[in-house]
Amino acid sequence: MAAIVRAEQDVALDTRLLAIARQAIADDEALARAQTPTRTGDVRTAVEATLARHGVRSTASATPAADGQFSAIVAETSFDTLVRALDGLARDNAVHVVEARVNSLVQRGRVRAELTFGR
Repeated sequence: MAAIVRAEQDVALDTRLLAIARQAIADDEALARAQTPTRTGDVRTAVEATLARHGVRSTASATPAADGQFSAIVAETSFDTLVRALDGLARDNAVHVVEARVNSLVQRGRVRAELTFGR
């Protein structure tokens, strides 16, 4: 009898947790829709401006990118700074990394990155 009571309590708890999780997912989706940035402007301009704002120096890749994409090489920067810049780029300009090659450098926390951006 005690096992049945515990099982019923477990089911009730799981049901409440599932309802909370579903509400959190719905809230996240609503926030994502509400904060969708406009997708106007040139990808290259947005990338260069955002990287410069974060103090990340980059050069355009010699390999041309297709379909409105833009490729850049970051010779050296802090990994944390690069992540913050990419997050800001996605959040503010709806520009995302399509392809990336990130290599760690000898100095701890420093990386070299070859990045391709697109919408």
